[in-house]
Amino acid sequence: MKEIKSKNVVYILKCDKYYKIGSAGVLLRDRINGFRLNNPFPMNVVLLIEGYTELETYLHKKYDNKWLRNEWFMLSEEDIEYLTNRYHMSRMLKDRLNIINEKINAPGHIGHKKWKQLQW
Repeated sequence: MKEIKSKNVVYILKCDKYYKIGSAGVLLRDRINGFRLNNPFPMNVVLLIEGYTELETYLHKKYDNKWLRNEWFMLSEEDIEYLTNRYHMSRMLKDRLNIINEKINAPGHIGHKKWKQLQW
C-alpha cells in the first residue's frame, strides 16, 4: 500500500547566525509564534517552500555537515542563495512570508486577524 504524503510548508527561519529547517502543516502561524515567544533574539523567515515532509528530510540530509542541534544548522549566505533560487516561492507564499516577518519581531501582543491569514 502506498504511503499517503501530508502536504506542508517547509520553512527556513534565521535566528542570529543560525538557521532552522522545519515544516508546518495547517497552523504555520502557531509554529512561528511559538519560536517568537520562546526566543530572546530577533528572527525572520527567509524562505517558505510548499512541499512534503520528505523535502524537509532531504534538506536535513543535504546540510548534515552543517548541523548544530535538532533542526538548527549553520548555513552560509551561499546556501540560502542556492535554496532561494532552487525553490521559487509562489506569490501567496511571498505574501505570507511578508506577514510573518512583519509580525514575528513585533513587541507585545500579536493581533489574531493578521495571523489568521497564515492558515492554509
